Amino acid sequence: MSDTTAPRIMPERWFYGETMHWMIGAVVTDHASSPRALAPGERRIGAFILPPFQRPPVWTEAQKVRLIESLYSGLPIGALVYNQTRTQGPCDRWLLDGQQRVTAIVEFVTGVLPVNGWRYPDLPLIERRHFERMGMGVIETRIEAEDQCRDIYDRLAYGGTAHEPKETNNG
Repeated sequence: MSDTTAPRIMPERWFYGETMHWMIGAVVTDHASSPRALAPGERRIGAFILPPFQRPPVWTEAQKVRLIESLYSGLPIGALVYNQTRTQGPCDRWLLDGQQRVTAIVEFVTGVLPVNGWRYPDLPLIERRHFERMGMGVIETRIEAEDQCRDIYDRLAYGGTAHEPKETNNG
């Protein structure tokens, strides 16, 4: 039996995204002046919009501090998955994976989260610029359908903090 007639054992690739490198300054930038209005259930976080099916942040302060320390130490923190539609449709600018990480970064930069006794606005300018220029991976998708975005979100959330039954929106 040739390879073209053999039954498929593994699923065909269906997820496509472009891997990018963003500076943290771009991740935390609030694009509230964007023409895209929030739909019911959506929330803004930094440069992104959280879809209505995303639960609220669940990381503890200790987890957030560890993430910021990891960034300063040069450890990779995984890539965010971000959806950018071509039509500025309902799924445009949705953050499909990375809410906890972006929340920690935004809270640090806005001075809400102290790290090692320091609040970001009180750091010397050179330290703030250093942090803003640190890079992180972002995978950008171009999906127009909400159900496909939800499928990606569900698949990526398999290894994170489990959702409580009350946090699951199956509707």
